Amino acid sequence: MRIVTWVIVGTMLLACISLGGGSSAATPEEINKAIEGGLAFLYSNQNADGSFGSSLDLDYKVSATAEAVHAFEDEGYLPGGVSNYSHAVEKGLDFVLKNAVMKDVSGGDDSNGNSKMVYFGGTRHLTYVTGIVLPAIISSNSPDRVVNVSGSAVNGMTYREVAADVVDFYVTT
Repeated sequence: MRIVTWVIVGTMLLACISLGGGSSAATPEEINKAIEGGLAFLYSNQNADGSFGSSLDLDYKVSATAEAVHAFEDEGYLPGGVSNYSHAVEKGLDFVLKNAVMKDVSGGDDSNGNSKMVYFGGTRHLTYVTGIVLPAIISSNSPDRVVNVSGSAVNGMTYREVAADVVDFYVTT
């Protein structure tokens, strides 16, 4: 009797495996719905200062904000747009750019001749944080947009200039 039970269970398992177990890949509509749900969640959880996340750690907060901004940008919500999501991107980028640090690179490698390099975050994970921020700046598709963030080290610079000085950070460190 025991052998018959195992044969029946084994046969049922093989049937389920060969039939795909009733699962299927998500449809494009389901994927888009999931993406929109994720963006809605991010939008509803953006902090008043433009950041995302609840950590008090600056490196984490800048990184999380850049990742959230990048998620919106990947779906076509760019700064200067008219949607609420585009406004969230602008607030997020402003938060990130407010946390830029500029240093002198006189005598070092300098791609744009201004003798400056830019990085982001606190003091512990500069390479990591800056590496997350750079794609968010580039994906804004706004190289000539001027940073207008009072108190930012990069205030008055274009996104292109900021990106070039981030590259200088990586070349000189």
